[in-house]
Amino acid sequence: MLREFLRSTVRGARVTGCQPDGDDALIVDRDLLAAVDLLPLERIEVANLTRGLRFFARCAAALPGSHEVVCSGDLARFASDGDLLTITATAWLDREDVPHHRALVALLDGDNRVRAVLERTPFDLAD
Repeated sequence: MLREFLRSTVRGARVTGCQPDGDDALIVDRDLLAAVDLLPLERIEVANLTRGLRFFARCAAALPGSHEVVCSGDLARFASDGDLLTITATAWLDREDVPHHRALVALLDGDNRVRAVLERTPFDLAD
């Protein structure tokens, strides 16, 4: 039996732009994607904490070091500059893979810089 687990999350991402004529993706600084092992075209879930919305999207890479988080195309309807987001990706695991699973959690500052990257397991106590 497969179970769905958190694989990667970015907490505290601040929207730096919206491009309604873009390519229907969340465009994120390539360094930030790498910090939590997210790839361009990967499916993500985005929670807009400012507006109380959730939506699915795909990742696209912005220039490394740009600190950009841009809602492009149809996604521009779900956010505005300055909105606070949580970006999440999941993975389906077999029971035997669960003990070895490590989720990556990136905590950002107000300028979309990585403050810390934490590893979490299914066996960690709630903090």
